[in-house]
Parts: sequence; structure tokens; C-alpha cells
Amino acid sequence: MIECPKCLSKGRVASSRRVTPGLRELYCQCMNLNCAEVFVLHLSLSHYPKRTGGKPNPELQPELCSDDNQVDMFDE
Repeated sequence: MIECPKCLSKGRVASSRRVTPGLRELYCQCMNLNCAEVFVLHLSLSHYPKRTGGKPNPELQPELCSDDNQVDMFDE
């Protein structure tokens, strides 16, 4: 959810533009008709989380291991 910094009501992203591969400028508008502030937010890539484990254990999480056609994201 986008929040208006002026009145704290809901806002919407009207448009955006890519500044760099890891940064976008979001042009936003407050949905509160009494405020209707227009503001710009920067959305940036912070980091990629490190994988912390291996494949799911089929005994503990069978729903994650049930489909043989599923792509295995743990194989490098």
C-alpha cells in the first residue's frame, strides 16, 4: 500500500520510470479528495536474500515436493 506522507491516507501509483536497473521513481497521488497531494517515491533494490537451506524435506513439507514436473530452484 502506498501511504500519503501528508495526510496518511491511501495513495496510488499513477506512473513510474526506471532510473537505473535497481531504482524506480514512482509518481503517486493521494486518494483522499481533500488532500490529493502528488508526491514522488523512490523504490530501490536493497539486496538479494541468501539461500539458507537445501531442498524441502518431503516428510515435513510434502506439498512442496509432490509435483515431479515442478522446476527445482535448488539445483544450481
